[in-house]
Amino acid sequence: MKAQFDRVVALLLVIPLDLRQGFDSIQVAIFADQHAVANQKGLAVE
Repeated sequence: MKAQFDRVVALLLVIPLDLRQGFDSIQVAIFADQHAVANQKGLAVE
């Protein structure tokens, strides 16, 4: 029973990690896009 419980806990820990990584990659893409647009306009985005 404990092994099954540990597996469920492991899944619950892994799934949010995958979601966070996906969210981070989306944020990075948006951030890079903002930089590209700013560079085309000759502006620096901090």
